[in-house]
Amino acid sequence: AQQQQQQQQQAGQLPRRPPPCPHPGIHCGYGGGLTVDNLTDELRRIAQVVKTSRRPVWVDLQSGLRTTSNGGRSDDFDLNKAWACIKMVNDLGL
Repeated sequence: AQQQQQQQQQAGQLPRRPPPCPHPGIHCGYGGGLTVDNLTDELRRIAQVVKTSRRPVWVDLQSGLRTTSNGGRSDDFDLNKAWACIKMVNDLGL
C-alpha cells in the first residue's frame, strides 16, 4: 500500500482515499500523501466538509515535510517545506 502511494505521488496523483468526513464530537484529522504540492487542494476539500472554523482538525504531513538527499541515504526534515505549508494555511484563512 505504501509503495502504491509513493508511485501515485511520483506520478502527481493524489492517493485514493474516501472524501473527508468529520465525526461530530471527535477531534479528527487527515493524512496520507499530503505534501507541499497538494496541500492547498486537500485543505480546500477538508474545509468544504468541516464547514466551520470552530471545528479544528489536524493534518499529517510527516513524509511530505521531508527531503531525501545523498542518494536516498539521508531523509531530513525540510524547514522550507514546513514554512511553505504554514503560509498555505494562513493564505487560505484557516
